This record gives sequence, structure tokens and C-alpha cells, in this order.
Amino acid sequence: MQTIAQQWIGFEKAVMPATAGSLQRNEMRRAFYAGFAAALAAGLDMADESGENDDIGATMWQRLHEECAQFGRDIQAGRA
Repeated sequence: MQTIAQQWIGFEKAVMPATAGSLQRNEMRRAFYAGFAAALAAGLDMADESGENDDIGATMWQRLHEECAQFGRDIQAGRA
């Protein structure tokens, strides 16, 4: 399992322009960690809401997956 820091390094290499300054790099890193924290909080909330029902939890994760996929399509289409 990769740590959040290791995932950040991969993300940074994939999307950060070589010309990015320290301010942009710091803000992107903060946003990356904030996104991870939000996803973790959502996962914990879903665990509380779904209790022992795996189908409910799976449905919640599927909805979040679909939202992320739509956002990716919106980025590619220039809408986000």
C-alpha cells in the first residue's frame, strides 16, 4: 500500500508542470491532501450509514465513483 505522500509524488510527476513555482506546488499539495481527507471522511461516514449492509456501502461508493468519472469527462470537455 502506498502512503499519501507516495501517492502525491506520483500525482505531482504526472500533472505538475516543470515550471511550477513553489506557491503552486504547495497549493496543489494542500489540495491533494485535502481531497484525500475528504475521501477518507466520506468513507467513514458511509461505513456509519451503511452499518453492516455491504450493498448500501457499495452503492454509495459507486455514486462517488460515477461523480469522479463525470468530473474527468467534464475536464476533458473543457467544462471543469
